[in-house]
Amino acid sequence: MASTKIFGTTIHDACLKVNLMVPQILVDCVNIIDRYLDVEGLFRVPGPQTEIEHSQERYDRGFTIELDGVEVHHVCGLLKLYLRLLKEPLIPPKYYDDFIGLSIDEDGPQDEYIESISNLVNSLPLPNISTMAYLLQFLIRVSDHSSKNKMDPKNIATVFGPTVLRRSEEEDSVSLSEMSAANKIINFLLDRYDDIFTKEQGIIWKHSLLDPEEEKLRKRFVMTEAENSEITPIIIENLDPKQHSTVWTHFILRRMNLFNERTRKLEEKILIIGEYRFFVFARGGRLEHSWHFLDLKEIISLERTSLIIVFSEDQTTLTFNPVSYGSFDIDALLEWIYIKYEQSFIGKPDDQKHQLHIGPEKRKERILAKLHIGDPADSCGGMVSTYKSVSDWMGYKPKSSISWHLYNILYHNNVKELNIVELVRETNYPNESFESLIYSLSFNTWFDTLIIDNVDIGNEGFFMIAEMMKYNSTIHTLQLSYTNASKKGVIALAEAFQENPLISITDLNLSGNAIDDTAMTLLSKSIQFSLTGLTNLNFTDCQFGKRGAALLFNALKSNQSFNGSIQSLKLSNARIDQQANEYLFAFISSTTVLSELLLPGSPPYAYLPIYNGSSIRKVDFSKTKLSSKSTELAGFFIGLDNLEELNVSKTGLYVEALINIFSSNPLISLDISDNTYRDEDIIELFNYCSENLNQLTSLKLLNISRIFSHRRTNRETAVESVSRFIESSYINDLKIAGGGKGTMRADIVPIAWSLMKNRTITHFDISDNEGGDDVAVCIMKVLQRNKYLHNLSWDGNNISYDGYLSFNIGLQRNSTLTNMPTPIKDITNLNRPTDAGYTHQQFSIHSLMDKIQRKINENAIETNKDKQVGKRKKNSRKKIKVASPRRTHSFSPKLKRRRQRSHSKPANVRKRDNKISESEENEHSNIDTDASESERSELDRLDNLADALEVTYENLPVFSENETELLYRTKDSKN
Repeated sequence: MASTKIFGTTIHDACLKVNLMVPQILVDCVNIIDRYLDVEGLFRVPGPQTEIEHSQERYDRGFTIELDGVEVHHVCGLLKLYLRLLKEPLIPPKYYDDFIGLSIDEDGPQDEYIESISNLVNSLPLPNISTMAYLLQFLIRVSDHSSKNKMDPKNIATVFGPTVLRRSEEEDSVSLSEMSAANKIINFLLDRYDDIFTKEQGIIWKHSLLDPEEEKLRKRFVMTEAENSEITPIIIENLDPKQHSTVWTHFILRRMNLFNERTRKLEEKILIIGEYRFFVFARGGRLEHSWHFLDLKEIISLERTSLIIVFSEDQTTLTFNPVSYGSFDIDALLEWIYIKYEQSFIGKPDDQKHQLHIGPEKRKERILAKLHIGDPADSCGGMVSTYKSVSDWMGYKPKSSISWHLYNILYHNNVKELNIVELVRETNYPNESFESLIYSLSFNTWFDTLIIDNVDIGNEGFFMIAEMMKYNSTIHTLQLSYTNASKKGVIALAEAFQENPLISITDLNLSGNAIDDTAMTLLSKSIQFSLTGLTNLNFTDCQFGKRGAALLFNALKSNQSFNGSIQSLKLSNARIDQQANEYLFAFISSTTVLSELLLPGSPPYAYLPIYNGSSIRKVDFSKTKLSSKSTELAGFFIGLDNLEELNVSKTGLYVEALINIFSSNPLISLDISDNTYRDEDIIELFNYCSENLNQLTSLKLLNISRIFSHRRTNRETAVESVSRFIESSYINDLKIAGGGKGTMRADIVPIAWSLMKNRTITHFDISDNEGGDDVAVCIMKVLQRNKYLHNLSWDGNNISYDGYLSFNIGLQRNSTLTNMPTPIKDITNLNRPTDAGYTHQQFSIHSLMDKIQRKINENAIETNKDKQVGKRKKNSRKKIKVASPRRTHSFSPKLKRRRQRSHSKPANVRKRDNKISESEENEHSNIDTDASESERSELDRLDNLADALEVTYENLPVFSENETELLYRTKDSKN
């Protein structure tokens, strides 16, 4: 085994033993001698040789030596002996000739000497520089008392010169001239210390030699030369190759005495503490024990010579004592364990960490003061280190791709959402990577969202998540949707919610999992008493029955805090009996922030009137038969005075009820798709809408897909009523998709033609109506007149190659259509081979579709440019006040300029401006829409003129038409 002596080692090894920039023995001796600087004969009067050798032996055996009370000449002799026995002198032999060659002379060039010696000193190893500075400072203090102790710089140089500066033992003896030169060097160092050493070099001895966080420490063994040469080959030879990377990547190694509980004796062992594990090797290199940091239960070090480690797994207790000299062998281990543990589990609460007992108190303060963990947010809150450590604990190999993604993607983009499929791309779940990541979240405070959607983790995955949720305190959003979990997994998760007092979930999504009434019993208790900060709750397709629904709604009703927190409640395909219905409507009536009530396929037992439901803005009653409750439903909707979005798709809701809803609620979005109405019902509904457009100004999205019955009684009139409404409506997004019995075929053409007059619809969906080429011709014409349509979906209309040719004609003359999903169905039909094989048109359809797509992309690019320009113009315009005799109007600079400069405009524009009403002034943003094409062109030309001149509207000069034309030509030529 490696030698443990302090005497006879190098300066670097001695410093490494105590993790100081100065050997501990030197510090001990200097502290004692400083008290006796006035004693005559320091370093000249010999000390008791027997006692000096005894002290040397105790240092070499690793004992802590107390020199208080020891005779000063004894200490001086011990210090000289240590320096004399150094394997290499304080100034290593390879620098000997450089120092001696300076030929220091009192009458020589002092500045040159200073510069040369400074350069040589700076080239020494850092521990040598620090130790030399520390020793010289001490010797200067000794010389300051030379009047009493008779040790002036010359005498000091005589004593220490041959010790500090000498040749190696293998070389020839030193001549008298060299001895004299060495003494002069030491004398010069003492006299000109402040000129040679910097201030930093003078205090660096107070610092630690090694910082466990320094990168250089991570890339090499923390061992003395002897340990490195003797211990390493033994361990490498006996260690399992699978553990090489774990042990040798980043570690600290020490030879320690381990107390054997059975034999009651100390046994010499090799202790390695790696990045994540403890390893204990026998004297011959055999691995005896291995524990992970997560197995730690308690660490006790009440003095510098003892370290007790208790592991929770099997209650194993290891008691270590240093083999070599004291403090660093224990203190360094404590520092390393603390830093590595904290880096790997930075988010772990203190009450869940191992207990740490360090004494005495001053020692504890000194050790903890040196420890720096770094930025707690680094690497996703330490998630990278945690994942690697947990993988090692579980016996899995961490994937570098996951670590890379965590650091380079999620951390650098400040992403707090952990989507499991983003990191783990495997077919079978739960797997090793999944388990490691989920468990790592137990100790992570970076991520606030966990998403596992459409991943078959089953109950086993839920058990892992439940174990994690017992400790995690930062996840706010937990989405475990369609994961194939059932009763046992949900119960485990509910119990975890109750066990964690710091749980902070606000958004819970368990949709698509089988939650029976038994599981809901425990889950509802967790919701009521543990998840009191919930804002969003999603139980879509969870299959619980009437009792489960009653338990859930009662939990929401019973906890008053939910009245001011829950904003969204989603529940589908649940059975709601009378009791559950009472609980549900009691909660709805008392809530003040609920904005989404989504109950598709979950028909309430009865629709009770709502008297305090104004917060509800979105309701989804789709897939629920509502026709028999139209009176109750009307009363329910009257209470929802802030309702904006309504989905009553596939409900059979009567037209009478719809009209009542229109009359009482300013809807923004309405979905009545898949409700089959008679032609007479459609006529009644859309005639009402056309006659009451002022009540429908807020309606922006309308879905009337598949509402036409296959029975045609008065279809032409019904289609006409829909078209008439579309022409004058304020809708932005209109869906009239077909399919099944709701396919409209040729009847869709008049509805598409209504876009000729509509100026608000930007999204239009007429997919799956099998309208044929008549639809293509209609769209071709619409595109050449309509400048507002941006998105068109019309696949499934059986369009032929000629139809797409017609469509392309209109598209090439259009600049606003920016998005059209590829009509896959129609192209597939066109590509079906005929009896004669493939036709020329089938070969040409792909190039035609490429041409269509290129034009749409060009439109999108130009539209984005126009938006950017418009945005800059809007930001540059400031509203101004224009006083009138009657009232004060708020005009945009654009409208003000048009009024003030009306004499410079064409006659038709001037006439129009003179007829602007007060209501139009307040709604000045719509003026361009009401103007003719030529008028808008002229007005835009004048607007662009102001921008071209780069002046404010108030300072825009008045130009004649000829001057305006001249300015434009000048601007164009300049550009």
